[in-house]
Amino acid sequence: MKYISLLSAAIALAGGAACWLMPPATAWSQSEPQQDVSSSSPSSLPSSRYAPLTLPLGVRLDIPKAWRILSYEAPSKPVEGSEALLKLADTKLPEKPARLFTATAPDSLDAMIYVKVFPSPGGEAKVRACSDDKLKELADRIREGLEKLAKDSGQNILEFYPSKKQVIGKSIALIFSYKRKGIKGDPVMTKMVRLFVGDHAFTVMLSYPEGDAELAAIIGEVERSIGVE
Repeated sequence: MKYISLLSAAIALAGGAACWLMPPATAWSQSEPQQDVSSSSPSSLPSSRYAPLTLPLGVRLDIPKAWRILSYEAPSKPVEGSEALLKLADTKLPEKPARLFTATAPDSLDAMIYVKVFPSPGGEAKVRACSDDKLKELADRIREGLEKLAKDSGQNILEFYPSKKQVIGKSIALIFSYKRKGIKGDPVMTKMVRLFVGDHAFTVMLSYPEGDAELAAIIGEVERSIGVE
């Protein structure tokens, strides 16, 4: 239970507890930190360290095999173990926001993958047609929501970076990142990938402790693996 409590705190700090409540965001700033995982070169990490995972609507990503996994049959009933993830592809799409799973590094709750899905009727078409000015406006609203969430939990957002719109397969994603304080107060790099597929959207939260090259490379592999079949 202590692990679940700490994990819940980590998810709240990452913005996962409220990310589906806020509208989507938008091009990385030139001052973006050098260790941002989206700009790193392809990793030489062995593919055997990752397990491919398929979610509803053909969304896929790779998960580190050694990481601790919690999937959710119900919001208040997490189920630990990679075998639970095998059922996710056939999960009935929810009528309200729902968590799919959380994965954390063996020795760091600040290194995390957290996935939610929620209805977004017409969302994909609206995002494709959205102007840069409108996307910036939505990004500002997300920033305000995250700052309020951080303040309410007694934590701090240290720095925000401009967002971007990106095509992933045949779908569209909105991506933004920020630096926040972690469980122990150390800086944590956090990125939210909001992927729109038809009338649903998936929120993938990715985070790792700033300065940890190994965990940054792992999160980079996970981000690059995100796709739609």
